[in-house]
Amino acid sequence: AAIAQRHPHRLGPEDPRAFALGGAAYIVYNAPRVGPVPRAGRCSRCMYVQRVLPAATEPVILRYPQSRLEEKNWAYLGSSDGSAHALLFARYVDPHEVLSCVDGECSSVYNTSASAFFHSLKKQYDLKTIHLGTNSVPACTRPG
Repeated sequence: AAIAQRHPHRLGPEDPRAFALGGAAYIVYNAPRVGPVPRAGRCSRCMYVQRVLPAATEPVILRYPQSRLEEKNWAYLGSSDGSAHALLFARYVDPHEVLSCVDGECSSVYNTSASAFFHSLKKQYDLKTIHLGTNSVPACTRPG
């Protein structure tokens, strides 16, 4: 833990979330940014997407100009065109923000707030924060 506090940028990939699309399996995760990345905002820990099955590909950095220093826990929502080239992600719960990422270039396409609801939920259950999760998806299927 002491190393993580002194050198948070040296930790590797974290918080993988799996999803399936078009017969392939993908993961979205955060990891340190390596070198300068145009249009990636300020992130030192950026979001990446990578196909892992049936064959692994190189990770693609998800570039969002309004990125914070640490981007984490984006949740896959779907594809706007049915391909891995146009993906939709939920970036935050509140304010709820949906990003459209086309070939790694991301832009905000929807924003809303549920602050009153989340405030009451946190108070009722004595929660400090609420984080995004991921849906459970099968990585492969076996014939019946």
